[in-house]
Parts: sequence; structure tokens; C-alpha cells
Amino acid sequence: MKPKLGTMTKEDIKGVWGSEREFCSWLAADGLHMLNELLNLSLEQPKEQVAVGRFFADVVCADSSDSDRPSMAVIEVQRNESDHDHLGKVITYAARLDDTDDDLKHVVKHVIWIAEEFTDEHAAALDWMNGYFGPAVFFHGVVVDVKKIDDSNPAVEFIAIITPKEKPSKPGHDGEFFRRYWTEVNQSLVKRQLVELNTPGPREYNQRQLGKVGDARCVLRVTITPSTGSLRAALIMGGSNDQLNDTVAISNLLVDRRSAIESNLKDDIRWEFPPKRKSGMISVTKSGFDVHDSKEWNVQFDWIANSLKDIELVYRDHVKDLKPIDHVPIEDYEPEQER
Repeated sequence: MKPKLGTMTKEDIKGVWGSEREFCSWLAADGLHMLNELLNLSLEQPKEQVAVGRFFADVVCADSSDSDRPSMAVIEVQRNESDHDHLGKVITYAARLDDTDDDLKHVVKHVIWIAEEFTDEHAAALDWMNGYFGPAVFFHGVVVDVKKIDDSNPAVEFIAIITPKEKPSKPGHDGEFFRRYWTEVNQSLVKRQLVELNTPGPREYNQRQLGKVGDARCVLRVTITPSTGSLRAALIMGGSNDQLNDTVAISNLLVDRRSAIESNLKDDIRWEFPPKRKSGMISVTKSGFDVHDSKEWNVQFDWIANSLKDIELVYRDHVKDLKPIDHVPIEDYEPEQER
């Protein structure tokens, strides 16, 4: 008996959504999880048609996993085959988006170009830009593939044809080193009966979430800087444009507790609550480590464990129960000067 098979046909963006703009709206509302899984990002809080000088980026998202303050991802969509016009837009958005919005300044990290087909020349251009600009900015080339079987509903698949390869700053600073380091850190935290950080990844930092104060997300983060031999443990508060008021409110309330907070901390203490920014941070830093010398790791892990305990104590004693609604207006806030 012969099986009954359907006929698969390839669809395009216009045929399914009617227009490129409608596809972007679908992507912002329902399709980001597919890009997150494909590119290993944490895209959220999408905005459509964000002004970039005289132009408009299709979709701009926050990516909460990329840096000490949330980074941004710009998504440019085009129908049909990639062309020079959209390549120019991709470069323009990477270079100029940080000049158009105070809240986005200097945090554009990922540029994602989605097309129905890429020419070899444009794929090579993205690959070249990753080699030249990474890890400051990463460029992704993604094909959108839409298919139907007979009269079925269309199915969408994203296919990454160009993905960034992190560029080591010098030998030993590659992703595998960071992944190994954080694996060892987590094992040391468990031995000390402390809560481990997130699953180790190929980045210079690792973290875990503590909770929320109002709408501001609170994260415990450790960052290593191999080039300077420094370790930093930080309490980061904030997250998105909508959380700006709560972040500023937290900083206002914490200023009155600064002496009590600093009495529990050691090493180089930094307060970073810039006005009209999405995030703020209290951190401690210690330098003089050689993170590549595994014989030093026990000493480094002791410092990380003790600093994480101190920082988490700051969160539990001074931050966790704050009520940001009782804050003064943003325009009346004057940030504490760093010492």
C-alpha cells in the first residue's frame, strides 16, 4: 500500500503576512522565542520602528544576558534576497542606534539580519564584520523559511547561516576557558554549601537572579577580567525602560543606607547609579589575580564565595524589602559621587 503524501510548497513573507511590517509585528509578538532558541539569546521587550536618525529599525529588543547592563539587539527584516540597501541599514543601526536614545546608549550588542535568502557576498560581509568588530558587536544572518503541505497552515523556521564567533582578546581568553572557570567556581560554591551560579557559559561573567524590588530585577553577578587580573562581585538592579523609575527609586533609598551597607563590604567598593539609566550597581572589586593559574583558583574562589555572601547580605538586609513607590521624581535625583 502506497502512503498518501502531501506536496510541500515554499511560501514567502508577503504571501503569508501580507507585508514586511506585518511580519515584524508577528515576530515582536510571537516569534522572539524562536530566535532566542536559535541564537542562544534572551530577547525581550521588543519595540517596533525605532528611530535611528532618518531611518527606522524594524525591531529593537533588550537582551538581558549579555553584559553588566542590559544590552540591545537590533533586528532588520527584508523580503526576498539580501541586498546592499539592507546591508547598509544593518551597518547604520549598529553604528548609530546608541546616539538616538539615552536609554540605549552604548549597549547595542547584537544585530540580526533576517532575509528569505542570502547571497554569498552578503554572507561573507557579515562574517567579515564579526571578525573585525566582535566581541563589541555581533552580526547574525538568519534565513526565514516558510513552508506549507497542501492546504495546511504555514510553518516557520529560522535558520542561522552566519553566527558570530567570539574573538579572543589573547590566547586563553576564549569561551572554553570561561566555561571551565565557571564550572570550577560552581563546584567550589557547592562544597562551601552556597548556592551556585547559572549554568557555565563562554563569557567573562556568570550570575544568578535574586528577586525583584518593585519591577526592578536584582541579579548577583561575578565578572573576571583576565587582562587586569581583577574579580568583581556585584548586585545589579534594573532591566528595562519600564523599570527606570524603580531603579532610580532604589538608588534614592539606598543613599541613606550607604554607611551601613559599606560596613558589610570589603575591598574596592563602587556605587553606580547613573541618572536616567535602566540599571544600577553596587560592587566590590579585587585585583592582582592570575586567573589562568589554576594553583591560585582556591584563593580566587574563596574571595568569590565571601564576596557573594556579603553582596547577598546587602540585598537581604537593605534592598529586598524596599518599596520603590515612595521615591522622589527622577528630575530631583542627584546621583551619589563615586569615591
